[in-house]
Amino acid sequence: MQSASKVSLDKATLARWSEKYLGRTIMNSREITDGWFNTIHVLEMADGSKCVLKVSPPPAFACMRYERDIITAEVAVIRHLSREGIHVPRVLADCPDGDGLGHPWFIMAFMEGESWERLRKNQPPERCGPVDAAIGRQAALVNRIRGERFGRWKEDHCGSTSWTRSFLCMVDDLLADARDKAVQLPLPEDRLRGIFEAGREDLDLVKEPRLVLYDLHDGNVLV
Repeated sequence: MQSASKVSLDKATLARWSEKYLGRTIMNSREITDGWFNTIHVLEMADGSKCVLKVSPPPAFACMRYERDIITAEVAVIRHLSREGIHVPRVLADCPDGDGLGHPWFIMAFMEGESWERLRKNQPPERCGPVDAAIGRQAALVNRIRGERFGRWKEDHCGSTSWTRSFLCMVDDLLADARDKAVQLPLPEDRLRGIFEAGREDLDLVKEPRLVLYDLHDGNVLV
């Protein structure tokens, strides 16, 4: 998919990074075009191995507030999940400064599989159930991971010891994003904020920070 968030990478750059960070010679590469946010290439090495390069959007791209520095958080979360014994690809190289690119990228191990979003379309319900249950079990393992504060993984202005405070801060960020982009909201901003404010009593019931993967949709699951 074409997107202003993606960058063009030449073969020489891919070859240099492969040699420098992996100690391997690249033979071929292909871009994964399904998503729209990050630039993703599958790298095929001379030794027959494969890995995946994931590059963040360039600094000039206007990300939503929650998306800022999200690839740095992704690397940290993948490493943490791996230590917890959850089935995720291993991070092979991590380059926060981009090594000449100017924005972060990382390389992870290649995992064989098909997108569950694609596969589901041709599966009968009796085959979908067990896969969904397996995904649920993995999500439950993630949710067992406790944190010391609420908010996003990265430490920012939404981090706090109160779920209500963190949640409303993230809502404010979304409303600010809508304001920046002149998005036509279904209700005035103050009324929308009031709807969430009215839920304070229920939000206050959450007392313990737990890790949640809020982007765990079928397109992000390999089967």
